[in-house]
Amino acid sequence: MKKVKKYVDDSFVFWTSCPEDELNLHFNAWYSRKKCWLDIGVRVCNTKRTEYIKIFLPFKIERQDIEDLYSRFDVNWIEDNMVKNCKEKAIESKQLVKNTACAIFNSNCEITIGETVSGLLDNISQNTLKNIIKIKHGQRIDYFIKLEKNIFQFEKIEKTEESSGGVLLTVDCKPFAQLINSEQCEEGYHKGFYIRFRVPHISLEKSTRKKGVYSGIITETPSRNTIIQYMQRVNERRALPYKLFEKYPYIENQYISKAMSMLAVNNKYEISDTECYKIRQLEYKLHDMYIPEGFIEGRHFDEVNVYQWKIVNKNDDSRTNSFVFNIKIQRDDTKLIDWIRYSVVGLISGAVSAFLSWIITELIIPLCH
Repeated sequence: MKKVKKYVDDSFVFWTSCPEDELNLHFNAWYSRKKCWLDIGVRVCNTKRTEYIKIFLPFKIERQDIEDLYSRFDVNWIEDNMVKNCKEKAIESKQLVKNTACAIFNSNCEITIGETVSGLLDNISQNTLKNIIKIKHGQRIDYFIKLEKNIFQFEKIEKTEESSGGVLLTVDCKPFAQLINSEQCEEGYHKGFYIRFRVPHISLEKSTRKKGVYSGIITETPSRNTIIQYMQRVNERRALPYKLFEKYPYIENQYISKAMSMLAVNNKYEISDTECYKIRQLEYKLHDMYIPEGFIEGRHFDEVNVYQWKIVNKNDDSRTNSFVFNIKIQRDDTKLIDWIRYSVVGLISGAVSAFLSWIITELIIPLCH
């Protein structure tokens, strides 16, 4: 058994204009062998004066690589997608939207879309309301915000000695501040606004690859059974380029109350589930319109397992503002070509051994006599 510690990424970093703001973070990783997608969700709650959210991704992507998952609540997008993929319309599009919300928030949800958001027209412009979805779940109200170009900025950060580089995303929150504080909103609910997007990520094949995994090709079988420790790190200050940290020194004081990580992977991979708080098969009904295109061949949802981890911060002086998810992935990467090579080498080795034995017994030993 080969054991490898693999740090796929440097640390993700999240902060707002007000470090007292409470952040909840959601990571969804969709791993296939050759492709991977990473969903990132940020909820800002218990805030009164947030002006922006900033997100540092520790890898390079292009702006066009970012998919705003607000689209999954767009009825027109859903219907176009169903036609594109030749899917039968078994249930109404609005029900599909609700199913998607239930999948994201792990709760039964009530959805109010766009201009029909009530009680806010006096405070928020109708143009802004077109880009808002109100989601009520449990004792929460989240306002899902569309990442329009006028509120969403993208900046590449070059690699330095102290940082791996990556991209810095900025979301302007000022147009939505009143959503949280409006007295016309329902009392007794925890209110927040929410963004969620998807980016391409390093594949499981590449993230677990290790050159020269097997040695002693004659004496060992070509098994590549490997345990990978995949670290997902959040708000480690050293990960941020010094110039950015110098500009935003309060990053290390940003309050993150909860971070959740979900890993969806084919059941051919074994995941250490000792620290998971929830494990299940991927649910077709809830995820059909949400999963990345190409993640599942056909409709084999029953071949995908979903693992979830959760870290909750203590609301006291001992709380930490950085998190680490330590996820162990085990795979058997033995391939047919490896067994062929092993068999050929074994045959050659056997033939050479038999030839040497013949030389010794038939030629060398008689000469000695």
